[in-house]
Formats: sequence, structure tokens, C-alpha cells
Amino acid sequence: MAKTKKIPLITDFNHIPAEALVPKEEQPYPVPGHWKWVRLGTTVKNITAKTESFDAVDKYLGLEDLNAGGGILRISDTHDIKSAKTVFQYGDVLYGKLRPYLNKHAVVNFSGVCSTDILALRPEKVIDATYLDFWLSTPFFVNAAITNSKGVNLPRVSFNSIAQYPFPLPPLEEQKQIVAYLGEKLGKIDSVREKLQDFLDHADKRKDNLIQAGVTGHLTSHWREDHLSEASQDIELPEGSLVPKEEQPYPLPAHWKWVWLGSVVKFQGGGTPDKTKPTFWNGDIPWASVKDLSTPVIVETQDHISKQGLSNSSANLCSPGDLLLATRIDPGRVSISQATIAINQDLKIVKSEVASVPYLYFWFKGAKNWFHTNSSGTTVKGVTITKLNAMPSLLPPLEEQEEIARILDEQLERIERTDKLVAEVLKRLDIMKQQIVSAALAGRLSLQIS
Repeated sequence: MAKTKKIPLITDFNHIPAEALVPKEEQPYPVPGHWKWVRLGTTVKNITAKTESFDAVDKYLGLEDLNAGGGILRISDTHDIKSAKTVFQYGDVLYGKLRPYLNKHAVVNFSGVCSTDILALRPEKVIDATYLDFWLSTPFFVNAAITNSKGVNLPRVSFNSIAQYPFPLPPLEEQKQIVAYLGEKLGKIDSVREKLQDFLDHADKRKDNLIQAGVTGHLTSHWREDHLSEASQDIELPEGSLVPKEEQPYPLPAHWKWVWLGSVVKFQGGGTPDKTKPTFWNGDIPWASVKDLSTPVIVETQDHISKQGLSNSSANLCSPGDLLLATRIDPGRVSISQATIAINQDLKIVKSEVASVPYLYFWFKGAKNWFHTNSSGTTVKGVTITKLNAMPSLLPPLEEQEEIARILDEQLERIERTDKLVAEVLKRLDIMKQQIVSAALAGRLSLQIS
């Protein structure tokens, strides 16, 4: 196989060797007339120096330390490094050659060592390191790197490959102007993006707070004053159902009761048919385990059992509208069944004559801290029925339970819609950033920054 022809490095923008220039027919798109299309490898040196001695080096970057899409996630140390690593210095541009679709790259402002799956590129005098770093994030470069990578499970792209890529080279001063322009514009976008991402990151917290406000009566305080009549406020409870005043976690809204959970609900467990009996499985009966309780309602399950499997096991059937509660693996996870479904031993069917299913759903959703505190187990966490029965629980009048569920459904749906809009805006901002970078590195913004 013929070796790739070595191309010279560019040391002077005004005297570029002919071998470094990209022929017109290979140039991807037009650039300003005073720019040059050159081979990427003519603007950087590939640093291959390695070291196995880390006494004088304390900073290390592995692929896991680089952000997908660009930037440094964290700086590791060299304490536990055993094998040889590539030596880089201040101002080098690092590029992750493993899995190029992740597009990991960064300009470093310190010296250290890095994984041998990272290329250390040292810019020549004709190129600004940050300009090059911006170029590595363009769709043109990313797609080219992916196309030219080798390997199925662990695709890598070599320096010899990317060295041949066409690279748009403006004069150094113009590169710096482009970098300054992009830094300002992208900085403003990133500032907005950071706030929106923070908003999304706290979505679960907002939902948890809303549910807590619902199941503790704060969302229905005004409704309670206007709608509850004396006749609707009394719920018949068995003797011993009420939690003594000294054991009640916090004060109650008017007409609510602190009850022991086991006095107002009944739990029914499930089981697993013998997995060595093929005739017990792959039948027509949906069979739920904890993994199926991933949405507010459950209609279908990943696994199915046969009638024979059901009758020869402790699996039980829930009815449409029943509440399913996980008591093992992820205690407290809940879903409302919308079909006739068998359950395994990690789930419980929850039934009540005085608490509505929608209210109980939200009550359990709001009890994350209780489940965390009361679950036990070394490898698999679980909460016992004894503890569940002794769980202090709030019981509002039935009409208020229904109103709480209605408000929470409405408000949570509104939160979901808002979060989807924010996620869409984030995607559009990312596209906008790509478009701005691509335009700047094609010279289409040169009049604005010259």
C-alpha cells in the first residue's frame, strides 16, 4: 500500500507551498478571495511524544474528561496512570480520535498528558488555536471524521486521515477577529442556554414541589372554603385508623385526617410463574414488573404469561383503574392500570373504599422521602407491608381528593408542555450556534467583522 504523501507545514500565509493548497475541484464551498483552502495537516503538528514518567506532570486528560461537542469537562490527575501517555503543552488543541461522532475537542490552557486516543495538535504560526477549535465543531469536519473512521465497535479516525481534509485559512488577524466575534455571539447564546438548561434540570423538583403542595392541601385551600359541605366531610373509618395527635407529622387542613395507611387501603401481592416451564410464558396475559411502571398509566407490559402460568403461580390480576405500587427494587414507583394485568412479587395492587386511585397515586408520588427512609436491603431495596400499613397518611374528603387530582393533572400537563417548549428552544439555539460558526468560518460574516 502506498504511503500517504507528506505535506509541508505552512509557516507564512503569503508563501504557501503549492502542495498545501486544495485544488478548486476539491474545495467544499466558496470562501472570500483572499482566503486559502489548504490541507488541515499543513497548519498543525501532530504531537506524538510520549512519557511514562509523571513525577513532573500532575494534569491528565482522558477521553472521559472531554465534553461531547467541545470543551473540557474536568481535569484529572496522573496518580494512577500506568501506561505511556501523549505529552501536550499550553495552547495545543486536543481532539478525541475514538468515536469521532462524539466530537470531543478543546484548546488547553495548561500543560500535561493525555490519553493516546486523543490527538495533540500544535498550531503553526499561521493559525489561531481557537479558530481551529471552532472548525473542529463544524458539521463539515464532524461528518468527514465519521466517514473516514475505521472500526465497527470502536471507530477511530487517524491524524493522517484528517490531515488531508480541506481547511479554510484566512489571514491570522482575521482569524482572531472571527474568534472574537464568535466568542461574543456564542457567549450570549450560551448565557441564555445555561438558564434554560437549568430550568429543565429542575423540572423534576418543580413537579415534586407541586405534588407536595397538592397532597398537603395547599392547592385547594380556597376551593375547600367554597365547596365542602358538612355532609361531605365525614368519612367512616374503622376504629384505630387515626394517627394519635402526638405522632402526626404536621398540622392538618380543616376536615382532613391523619390515618394509618393500612386502615384505608388493602394490598394484594403477585408472583412469578416458573421460568423453566415454557408453557407458562408468552401467553395473552400482560405480566407487570417494576420496569413496566415507567409512566402514569400502564396499558401494556414487556412480558406476558399464559392462563396456565397464572393459575400455577401466586401472580394476581389487577383490574382497569387499579393502582399498582412497587415495593421492591424502586419502592414507591406507581402507575394506574388501564387493562387487566397480572403482577409479579415486587408489585402490589392497592385498593381503597375511602381514598380515590388518582389521589393515592399522587400521595405515593409525594412520599419519595418516606420510601427512601423506610426501604431496606443491601442489593435490592424494599419496603415491607408492615411498614406500609404503619405509614402516616393524609386523608382529605373524597370531593377534595378528586379536586386535588384534577388540579395536579392540569398543572403537571402544563409543566410538561412548558418543558417541551424549552427543550425545543434549546435545540434551536444549538442549530443557531452551528449556523453562526459555519457562516463565520466560510467568510460570510467577514464584512461584519472586518
